[in-house]
Amino acid sequence: MYYRYQSYQTKIKRCGNVLKLYIYSSPIKYNKEDTSSLFEDMFICDQTLNLTNLKVENDATFSDFISKINVSSEEQEQELLRLSKNLTRCKTNLIDLIDCNVGQNTKFMTLTYKKNQTDWEQSSKDFKLFLLRLKREGIILSYVAVREFQKRGAIHFHLVIFNNEKLDINILKKCWSFGFIKINRIDNYFNVTRYVSKYISKSLITSFVNYPFKRLYNCSRDLKRPKVSYLYELFNSDYLKTCSYTRTYTLADSLETCTYYEFRGGNAIESTSNLLQLMKLQRA
Repeated sequence: MYYRYQSYQTKIKRCGNVLKLYIYSSPIKYNKEDTSSLFEDMFICDQTLNLTNLKVENDATFSDFISKINVSSEEQEQELLRLSKNLTRCKTNLIDLIDCNVGQNTKFMTLTYKKNQTDWEQSSKDFKLFLLRLKREGIILSYVAVREFQKRGAIHFHLVIFNNEKLDINILKKCWSFGFIKINRIDNYFNVTRYVSKYISKSLITSFVNYPFKRLYNCSRDLKRPKVSYLYELFNSDYLKTCSYTRTYTLADSLETCTYYEFRGGNAIESTSNLLQLMKLQRA
């Protein structure tokens, strides 16, 4: 079977009121027909990597975590590289989902257990039961959720809730009968991803260490998804100077670099329109 390959040098993501640009130093080639690798959030990790007794600090970053894994062969080095890319892609996809759905009434929720619950499958059943009980009470959550493992192995959940209506804390406590529940409104919703970023990183890492073959986050089906466009040539304009945030990093599997530009808030809506016009001019 033959696949048609295309390349791009600029990737544009529109995530609600957030506009994200990725400008690569060299063209990136990808398989247009088979793009499953671009959206995969379950890790198929070779068991040659030794993750036993690996301690994860509270403020650990992906790079900190990766640097602590010992490799002794070229095969393990390749597997470690794939792991690093998967973790980064998983976090990026999760943050994109949050940016697409965040609003003025976005809330942050934590679900904990009374007992030392360490079983992944049982915690999954408990979480599904929590959602079912809420549905029976007339509440359908719009959410993303990640697990985090404490040092003693106990599981708890972090959720970002996108429901606009106020949630009755008494109903929430009644439906989560396994322990305790805490919910906070996020005041500065423009920076919600930065608020939850530390929880996301720690949760993804600890979930992977304990269960490397499980999906690392869950989300409701009603969420909006990012709209992605590709520009097959280098995008260059003074317009980039108006971004809210930018950084340059080296790609994990090469010496090539990528410069990331982010536009947030009401300015991003105007920026999207300007960007599309500039793209048409560059293509002309």
